[in-house]
Amino acid sequence: DAAILATGMAGNCTLKDLTVALNEGVSKTGWQTIFSSFQSPNLALEHLNLAYNDFKDEEIVLLSNALTGNSSLRVLTLCGNCEITMAGWRAFSSVLQNPNCALEDLLLSSNRINHETIDFIIDALNNNTALKKLDLSNNMINDEGINNLTNALVNNVKLKELNLRGNSDTTATGWEAFAAVLQSPVSALETLDLESTFIADAIMVSLANSIVNNSMLKQLLIAQAWHLSPERMAVFTQILCNTASIMHTYQSNHTLQKLGRIEIRLPEDLRSLLKLNKENSESQAARLKIIQSHFREGFTVAPFVDMEQKILPHAIGWMGRDGSSHELNQHFYGFLRSMPSLFDVERKHKKRALMSDVDGKKRKREIGG
Repeated sequence: DAAILATGMAGNCTLKDLTVALNEGVSKTGWQTIFSSFQSPNLALEHLNLAYNDFKDEEIVLLSNALTGNSSLRVLTLCGNCEITMAGWRAFSSVLQNPNCALEDLLLSSNRINHETIDFIIDALNNNTALKKLDLSNNMINDEGINNLTNALVNNVKLKELNLRGNSDTTATGWEAFAAVLQSPVSALETLDLESTFIADAIMVSLANSIVNNSMLKQLLIAQAWHLSPERMAVFTQILCNTASIMHTYQSNHTLQKLGRIEIRLPEDLRSLLKLNKENSESQAARLKIIQSHFREGFTVAPFVDMEQKILPHAIGWMGRDGSSHELNQHFYGFLRSMPSLFDVERKHKKRALMSDVDGKKRKREIGG
């Protein structure tokens, strides 16, 4: 069967997606025959699923040799091959470090990867510029492994999705250190899955605080989110909409759209803010939050009192743009009426004329001198 499959693939120039999973009975020779077809110039696989094949080091080395230099493969699934040791992962890391590697999604769930074996993957991450999604869920990564992964990811500008769910060997120490990734100004992470991990309330707050200035993360999946006390939950609410002042609200997080998979159990105000972020651009989300938080009863003068005169019209215009509802227009009209200085045309003309007269006299003195 392996020989038939290999022969069929070697001459196939249209095959893009291949799944050879759950085949624990294939021998090393059989896999060697299959993998050899991957080097055929006619084959341009983009998706390859080799999950739960009971691979050992010998098979992963053969696969690594076959994929080294491959420039077509985009997605590789190796989940459930938990007999691979350090020697196997060391060989596999050469695939990721090869400059021709085009892998964007790498799924390594349930492989018993620990703090030692993950180092080879981390080395590859430091040299790989294509990988966008990495699944390391349900492995055995402890604090040391998470710390090493953190050090690699704080400077990674490509990875967009990371799955670490089910790594129960990591303690509060490791997760607290990992917050540095979310604080990194160059982080490209948009989705982070930390479900089924032991994250205490205090660490949840630490993770929450780490995304205050994060403008990339859209999904933070933590099952424990809805178990938080109201006080802890309020931390997330404040990060999404800090109502201390207009500027604090403007500088809040307008990117996060999902907090855990069971959002129905989150407080209504938190769910509302997440939804607002999801349905609007960052600029529009900021504007709507400011209106809802500081102009609940309509537009008032107080928040604009200390603004510079040259900035004030721009701020007012930004707040009132696209005001289509009758209620909003009424509030905005009342607000403008409360600030007649903005429309004191006569006073402005007099000031402009006075300045012009002063400039004219100054020029005459210069000419006369």
